[in-house]
Amino acid sequence: MSTRHFYFLAAAVVFILFLVAALQLSGGQAEPPGDLEARPQLGYLAPDFTLRDLEGNQVTLSSLRGKAVFLNFWATWCQYCVEEMPSLQEIHDRYGNRMAVYAINVGESLAQVSGFLKKNGYTFPVLLDEDEAVARRYLIRGFPTSFFIDARGVIVELVPGGMTTEQMEQAVQRALR
Repeated sequence: MSTRHFYFLAAAVVFILFLVAALQLSGGQAEPPGDLEARPQLGYLAPDFTLRDLEGNQVTLSSLRGKAVFLNFWATWCQYCVEEMPSLQEIHDRYGNRMAVYAINVGESLAQVSGFLKKNGYTFPVLLDEDEAVARRYLIRGFPTSFFIDARGVIVELVPGGMTTEQMEQAVQRALR
């Protein structure tokens, strides 16, 4: 083997070792690389936000670290959301002491949302995203859309569209691990 071939082979081996090391180091990464904060991704920290609940109290997602979180983006005019609400209530009743369950209403007023919840007897916590800023940050394209976040704040499940109670249950179990 010529000296030139030897150096080329050595450089290739060093480059491959560098790539393997870089991939291993990035595997434990908690946040997306670069400015991907607005792009929620499985395996990465959920983008932080602060919204008000129906009583006017502020809820900040990052303050819930240490507890699993279920976020459900919805609207009262969305038929799939309305169909999903009994399952959401059931999950809240069953897991509300072990996980934070929040229905995030997008683009509607306090009066609209409160009236809907009262009429239907729902008691799960609701956050108001009246200006739709959080929905934009979470790239919500349709309703309902659900995020299941583990106690570290990492998204473990993302579900666009309606879910059954059983599907919610399975996602909740993944978030609680």
